[in-house]
Amino acid sequence: LAIAVSEAFERAKRRRAALDYEDLIEHTRGLLAGDGAPSWVLFKLDGGFDHVLIDEAQDTSPAQWEVVRRLTDEFFAGETRRDQPRTLFVVGDSKQSIYSFQGAEPRQFVAMRHFFEQRIQDARQSWEKVPLIASFRSTAAVLSAVDVVFAAGAAREGVAESDEREIEHRAVRIGEAGRVELWPLVEPLPDQAVDPWQDPTEQEGELPPYRRLARLMAAHISRQIDHELLPSRNRKIQARDIMVLVQRRNDFVEALVRELKEKGVGVAGVDRLKLTGHIAVMDLVALGQAALLPGDDLTLATVLKGPLIGLSEEQLFELCWPRESSVWNELRLRAAKGEAPYKEAFDFLAALFARADFTPPFEFYSELLGRHGGRRKLLQRLGPEAADPIDEFLNLALAHQKNGAPSLQGFLHWLAVGEPVIKRELEQSPRDEVRILTVHGAKGLQAPIVYLPDTTFDPLRRAEPMVPAALDDHGLLIWRGSKDDSDDKADEFHQERQSRRREEANRLLYVAMTRAADRLYVCGYKGPRDIPTNCWYRLVQGALERNSIEGSEREAPDLIPLRLPFTLGKELIDDSAMSGEMLRLENRDRWRPVQKKLAAQSELKALPEWSRAMPRPEPVPPKPLAPSRSEGDVLAEAAEPAALSPLEPDGTQRFKRGLIIHRLLQLLPELPVAQREAAAQRFLERPALGLDAAQQQAWAAETLAVLQQADFAALFAPGSRAEVPLSGTIAGRHGPYVVSGQIDRLLVAPDRIVAVDYKTNRPPPQNLAEVPALYLRQMAAYRALLQEIWPGRPVECVLLWTDGPALMAVPEALLDTHKP
Repeated sequence: LAIAVSEAFERAKRRRAALDYEDLIEHTRGLLAGDGAPSWVLFKLDGGFDHVLIDEAQDTSPAQWEVVRRLTDEFFAGETRRDQPRTLFVVGDSKQSIYSFQGAEPRQFVAMRHFFEQRIQDARQSWEKVPLIASFRSTAAVLSAVDVVFAAGAAREGVAESDEREIEHRAVRIGEAGRVELWPLVEPLPDQAVDPWQDPTEQEGELPPYRRLARLMAAHISRQIDHELLPSRNRKIQARDIMVLVQRRNDFVEALVRELKEKGVGVAGVDRLKLTGHIAVMDLVALGQAALLPGDDLTLATVLKGPLIGLSEEQLFELCWPRESSVWNELRLRAAKGEAPYKEAFDFLAALFARADFTPPFEFYSELLGRHGGRRKLLQRLGPEAADPIDEFLNLALAHQKNGAPSLQGFLHWLAVGEPVIKRELEQSPRDEVRILTVHGAKGLQAPIVYLPDTTFDPLRRAEPMVPAALDDHGLLIWRGSKDDSDDKADEFHQERQSRRREEANRLLYVAMTRAADRLYVCGYKGPRDIPTNCWYRLVQGALERNSIEGSEREAPDLIPLRLPFTLGKELIDDSAMSGEMLRLENRDRWRPVQKKLAAQSELKALPEWSRAMPRPEPVPPKPLAPSRSEGDVLAEAAEPAALSPLEPDGTQRFKRGLIIHRLLQLLPELPVAQREAAAQRFLERPALGLDAAQQQAWAAETLAVLQQADFAALFAPGSRAEVPLSGTIAGRHGPYVVSGQIDRLLVAPDRIVAVDYKTNRPPPQNLAEVPALYLRQMAAYRALLQEIWPGRPVECVLLWTDGPALMAVPEALLDTHKP
């Protein structure tokens, strides 16, 4: 199966002429080391550079090292014609190699160091190994804890190199305050008897350990932000100073986000979010699906029971059982009878469903969450942690409609097929928020205060039936199977694999601990069983306990782990079971006087009433209204004359004919009378218009007939203008609104203003009573704007019917009655 998938993937890349990151490495290696002409390539490259710099070398894969080795072979080949020495500069720390899934191999890093050392010394050139033990990031307390944890025992495996006697760090921040604390584990509480006949929805058991740890951490973080200073920066602790590092994105992370938000602490959420798996997004998707297909009873019932509608279990049951038709029809019937909960639900959904087919998805959901109060309802039911998924859902809706024709059905299908995972660049966030990241995601980052709560996880617990193995210089995957069915060779490969995973878990702990600049808090929770001996918590606990002494907060010598009573649980969250003994390693600030704790922040003032009310509609629409589409068009008398059926012979030509005649009436008056007929014929003969000979002749005759009418001569005389854009704000019946349109012909005379609008209806109205109200209101809007531009001149409005032709003046009294 793996081979088949790999081959299919390779074929797909070849069809698209595409290369992935691994292809770039392999093709480059093949170019330099494979058959063909690598010597010629190396010769051409050899004169092109003098220095090679490799950063983060501990994450370099064996294939990448092969490329480096080939490129630098001539650097250390002995004497050359070049006088200038060429150099190789490699920066890396094998203790921080945590990307084995990308091919990183710390043993290869050590092997390549020995290889280049031998090559350079053989060439009698300068070789230097410069250990960098000075740390500019962390305080002495944090670095001392790191040294103690990785000094000996199981934690040393994979972190310290074979020829490295001890792991040593030297703090550059001498004398600055630092602290490391190991809290006691949060253990499950004794089971309490539960009445089996009690309603399950009313049973309230004790919180599980991970929830209690999340609550404790949130309270501890909130207290630090409210009451404590950061001595190294001589300022109040902020949320952005705190980073929480985990190994897995599990229920604990969601619980911590919820608890922090309930404490009013800004939190950026998790660094990766599977959007379609969040309950708030599922509610929004269900509403969209119900809007597209109201006959889907199960989806509609989900929406009715969800937070957006909020029917109770009893109300939903009464609606659905018994019923004779769909749930939607039953809801409609109940609403028609005026039954309160069902009428409100039907009115709410009917207004949304009516817009589902005509509104882009972003506008559809924005209106739902904003004007209809959907965001408030979701947050009230699901808690403040639902805000992030809702915002990301809206961002995806906006991104979707930017990439193609927007539709609600297309967006929901794209969302279901793609199952997007949102990755947030939390290290670039300027907001004052606590960051929650995996240790892999935090590589290269730092924070003054770091919490490590996910420390009781066994890195070797995951079963791996497929074991990678190297046999006779061939990379293989061996199916190990059960323990009873495995043989000695497969067990050997398995043990080697487990050893490497254990070593990488130790390096992961090293990276996690060294992200802390000032304070490091190590904590964890356990289930009914004891935690494994090789988990992070046991490694840190064993190292600190071996060097600890009994102490008190008043008599605490620097850089000696102290065993102190842990009372934070009872103090912060009133949980007497969360007590015991903690270990603290601390160094005091020698350069600054001891700062007094900040007084508690004053209570936040209540928000004003206007902040809870929805904004009133703007008096001016955000987009200008065309005069032919002003407010009130829903009335039957304002509707435009119906188009002919598209199945009839002339059904597709109506608007095309009108546009072409408008264009001719714009262009031909600019030409001498003798040239107009020939120009009209040339224009209509263009292949792009797709007109047959009969259409060309008829439409040219209709246009020329208008221009040849003596009564119309003044309208097309010099001084008149065609297609004049017009926009502005006029006073309507329901307040001011914006008008934006274009007058077909405008005559500006010293004594009057004439606005002409062409109409190509067939047959044309015979009198003003037959003129659609929409046309009259359009001319009334034009007149209102023209009167503001030329207030001292009378404005005449004229409809010119090209089929005839006929000129129909609209009296002022009629325009007054059709004022917008």
